[in-house]
Amino acid sequence: MAVRGGIAGIDGALAEFMLVDVDLMALKPKTLTMREAAVLPLVSITAWEG
Repeated sequence: MAVRGGIAGIDGALAEFMLVDVDLMALKPKTLTMREAAVLPLVSITAWEG
């Protein structure tokens, strides 16, 4: 899972595919569903901005 932008004033991106730095990626924990894992970046950004 990953997030591209949307934090610290950096514009986000909506794309089906994109190039990313492998060091910025994380594996989805097996205990989470895809739906649960998908909301983690949003929750993290909201907490950071708060």
